[in-house]
Amino acid sequence: MASRPWVVFEDAFSQKPNLQLHDLTYPDIHRFSTSLLRSNPYFPHLELREPERAGSLIEAVTTRAAGVFLWVDLAVNSLLSGLSNRDRMSDLQRRLEEIPPDLERFYEKIFDGIESIYMEHACQLFQLASEAEGSMTVLQLSFADDDITVDDFLKRPTGLLSEDGREDRFKTTKRRLNSRCKGFLEIPTASHSGHSLVDSKVTYLHRTARDFLLSSPMKRGIAKGVDESFDPVSLLFHASIMHLKVYDGEPISESDNSRLWSLIDSTMVLASRCEAASLQAQTRLLKEIDHLVTEITHITRDCPHESGAGEYSRPTRHWSDSTRRGGGQANGFMDLATTYNMPLYMMHTIRAAIRGELEEERDPSANSSRRPLRIEPVERGPLNIHGYLFHAVRGYKRNPGFVSGLGHACPGCPL
Repeated sequence: MASRPWVVFEDAFSQKPNLQLHDLTYPDIHRFSTSLLRSNPYFPHLELREPERAGSLIEAVTTRAAGVFLWVDLAVNSLLSGLSNRDRMSDLQRRLEEIPPDLERFYEKIFDGIESIYMEHACQLFQLASEAEGSMTVLQLSFADDDITVDDFLKRPTGLLSEDGREDRFKTTKRRLNSRCKGFLEIPTASHSGHSLVDSKVTYLHRTARDFLLSSPMKRGIAKGVDESFDPVSLLFHASIMHLKVYDGEPISESDNSRLWSLIDSTMVLASRCEAASLQAQTRLLKEIDHLVTEITHITRDCPHESGAGEYSRPTRHWSDSTRRGGGQANGFMDLATTYNMPLYMMHTIRAAIRGELEEERDPSANSSRRPLRIEPVERGPLNIHGYLFHAVRGYKRNPGFVSGLGHACPGCPL
């Protein structure tokens, strides 16, 4: 068993065999520190000019680390910054002395070192990472950080990103993280077979860094650092839709072996969170999701007509008919939406259909072959929410008040 060297532990286990972990790891940390410092081309020159002081610096790093490799990594990064500025040996020693030996105080020092011009942006990035809960890719962060309006992002063309475009987004996002977040957020550089760098996950430096940023005092400070209008969940939702716009993976598969369902699922979860937070139906954006996945399915799954090569027919089934991760099939987009607890969207769509307002948008750029939404009863599922709504629509002329009351009942339904 390992523990901090607190008095209570020393008293409890004083008569038991024990060892000091930092003594055991001292040689490894010494080699680690030396390797990191010598990675800078200027340090070997310092070793030649002042070998004793250079050796003392490495010894000081190793001793102050107290067996914590993460502390070494953070401390040496500060020293490397000084080496890049051609600091003198005395400057490097002063840098090291100013680094707190405790990790939390060290994190506070790093956070306080964020440039004032970047502090608001850094807090925005920290909030995005917090709300993403470990699922944010470089590409998604890149889109969320684009600083554009909903109308602007909806107008962006659908199509694959070029390799140059992907590389530019990766490099830009990495530079922004490095300059704004001071290492708290990073992109692991390990390559993953078959995946682009922009598909890498944005991660915290370490679990302790995550705990520090998500502590109550830090969360309050980060929240104060951003404008009240900043909405990280909405930005992640919009970014996921943009990801669908540039999706380049495999189509939906009957055997559920594609990553498209994973992207759809995360996007729908964000849509539900946006509805719950804003108390507004995300109808416009949900229609965009349905349209985009329909287009992806059309491009990747359609087969040529027998009558003519190069001509493609639209799928006769809705894309949600495929088995999705987590179980079951859906009979259309409305049925799929019920599994993500979006009653306001359901009500908005039902009411629009009742009033005859759910017409196909006359957009010249839209594909005229898109089918209008159909509301049909679905006699399955534990709550049979579609059957409930269907009977409400069917009985509208006989009992309009019942439908009006539905708006109050539906949001409370445990979908």
